[in-house]
Amino acid sequence: MKSIIECLSKEPYVVCNKDHRHNNRLCVPSPSGMSKRMALIMVMAMLLSVIVTVHAEQRPYDAQYPVFEPSGADFKDKDKKRQAITIQGTQLQGSIGSVDRHYAKGRLPRLESITNYWSGVAWRGERVHAQLVLFSKKDIKQLRFESTQMLTKDGAALNADSLRPQFVRYVLSKDYLYPDILDPVERLDLPANTTRPVWVTLEIPRNARPGRYFGKVGVLATGGARLDFTFELEVLPLTLPAPKDWKFYLDLWQNPFAIARWHGVKPWSDEHFSLMEPYWRMLAEAGQKCLTVSLFHHPWGAQVYDGFAEMITWTHKSDGTWEYDFSLLDKYVAFAERVGLDDKINCYSMIPWSNQFRYVDGTTGDWKTVEAKPGEPAYEAHWKPFLKALEQHVHKKGWKGRLTIAMDERPEKDVLAAHSLLRKYAPSVRIASATDHPPKKINLDDWSPYICNPVDPEVVRKRNKEPGLVTTFYVCCIPPRPNTFTHSPPAESAWMGLYAAAHNRSGFLRWAYNSWNENPFHNTKYWAKKFSAGDCFLIYPGPRSSIRFERLREGIQDYEKIRLLRKLAAKQENIPEVKQAIQNLDKALSMIDFKAAQAMPAAKQVNTVKASILKLSRVVVRCEL
Repeated sequence: MKSIIECLSKEPYVVCNKDHRHNNRLCVPSPSGMSKRMALIMVMAMLLSVIVTVHAEQRPYDAQYPVFEPSGADFKDKDKKRQAITIQGTQLQGSIGSVDRHYAKGRLPRLESITNYWSGVAWRGERVHAQLVLFSKKDIKQLRFESTQMLTKDGAALNADSLRPQFVRYVLSKDYLYPDILDPVERLDLPANTTRPVWVTLEIPRNARPGRYFGKVGVLATGGARLDFTFELEVLPLTLPAPKDWKFYLDLWQNPFAIARWHGVKPWSDEHFSLMEPYWRMLAEAGQKCLTVSLFHHPWGAQVYDGFAEMITWTHKSDGTWEYDFSLLDKYVAFAERVGLDDKINCYSMIPWSNQFRYVDGTTGDWKTVEAKPGEPAYEAHWKPFLKALEQHVHKKGWKGRLTIAMDERPEKDVLAAHSLLRKYAPSVRIASATDHPPKKINLDDWSPYICNPVDPEVVRKRNKEPGLVTTFYVCCIPPRPNTFTHSPPAESAWMGLYAAAHNRSGFLRWAYNSWNENPFHNTKYWAKKFSAGDCFLIYPGPRSSIRFERLREGIQDYEKIRLLRKLAAKQENIPEVKQAIQNLDKALSMIDFKAAQAMPAAKQVNTVKASILKLSRVVVRCEL
């Protein structure tokens, strides 16, 4: 307070909210021409405003309330070919947009045409999307939605919530605002000369009757303003299985510690597990196959904002023996099974980036650290008793074939050394590795090579013939494209599933699902020198989904559709029309290549494949009738 009063003698001066997450500044005029008493009253009032604002922004973001959207400049629109239509009038306006586009916030949208009609085709059990674009030349208050049930003309209905609109929120990426967050907030204002995207999800039940369904999304605002958008959806007599039965091997790394920090609860408390549940269920609904487990303290060092603590406590007793407490791991696995993540248990790692391992000194109770590098006698001495205990625990819990020791981007000689110990002391434990160079002497159960590096298709083909072997691919902080960054074109997320289909991969690995930075609602970057914005997370607190996550899930659905269509077509392979449709699909998939993605927009590749999938779907259905 003393420093503030002293500022009154200086001209000019600024009172700032120093919370670096929010670029809030309160500029106070120079006190010249007014009494210091009056100036002090102004400063105190503004400080009170800052305190209230900071308090509001730092509280947990309840899903019932709107988040604070950051201010910032719009991204630079590089699409020079798209024509901007003239926006007529000052009232609320809107149009069906494209799910392949980002729409800038701080200006009226560039649209080729304005329409309030959307049509699409889907399988039963599929989730499809549309995007609305709302805009106005004047302030519009209290935008909100009113959706109808999707009905056929003779009254057949989809579920009541099958047509669901959500506002799209903006966040900072590469120092510009990009739309990404799907927010369940009920009302938002629309400032003059700005745009607000709306993400519309159409969820088709697996028991839906095939046919054409119609529904409406109404957009309402104060003063009686209203826009109506019509949705027509053709449901085909083809069905996707439930996500838990999808064959696509999705491995998005989860961070339970980020949830505990964000919501302000003690890690592994009952409240923590309760808060985690909707996040993990949302991931299971995307077909996730792996549970991310940390064997020891900080396996990746400072790579994430919320470091991973050990889920197994290692204690070195006074008699020189070791004791391992698996109770937390058991509780976590049981929780994951209950919410739908009941497949692989991927434990990181035998090779941390620091080569340091934390344990409890049984005599003093203090944490201590041992450093041991793979291949050294100290490394085997440290891991031998643990691996034997882990092997016994795996058999006791019935986890054989599920529990995996996973390693990421470690030197080949280190992976070989760890592999040797695993096979020696814990032969029933699976081995996984995300690596940019395939180890030549290790039969990895789960191998995920980096997308940029070429892989011999014959190696993949042979692995696919071996029961239980998984061959995925991964992207991370690189390449710049294609990727799933906040600023990546939306179709690049959908592209990932199609790349797996085109190159016979089992699925896709990505770190991370929810390793949030300090405030993911403001800026989506962490460790800017290394990672691009959005690299560390695909969803937001709430949980709130994102355009990126939904498009990634869409690509996985397409992978499943391709897999199922090939099985159906194999029964009709002698029908020329089916044979031609398969050839067209194969030709479209041949476009899905990493090098081609550097020169061709992902949307063009994705939509070409989607058209071929739809064509084959119709042909298969017609030939079955």
